[in-house]
Amino acid sequence: MQRDVRKKKVSSKYEGMSKEEKRELVISEGSESLYVSCPLCGFNRPLGKYETGVVKFSNIDLDRFHILVTRVGGGLGSGFFKVPESSHILQEVKQMPEYNYLTEDIKLQVKKILGVLE
Repeated sequence: MQRDVRKKKVSSKYEGMSKEEKRELVISEGSESLYVSCPLCGFNRPLGKYETGVVKFSNIDLDRFHILVTRVGGGLGSGFFKVPESSHILQEVKQMPEYNYLTEDIKLQVKKILGVLE
């Protein structure tokens, strides 16, 4: 017997509202959170998520951090698992010609960020 794993639609006070109406209502009634976004990749996270309330971009060990990650999934509900043997750190990616566009784009964006900060 197959189980229906789809989420059931829940009726809410936002039902039938346009995107703009919903946005205005949420802004006027919702709870506010301050996020910081990485100027390199756009990934964002809440400032208050961490015990200290401080988010750092400098805590990544570039000698160990896989910038190119292979993940394998087994289908519905199985999740995705990292395959370290076929994932690569930045130093390795730099030597891979098929990813030159990626390393050049990173360099360009880092230069732009430094230009704003200096």
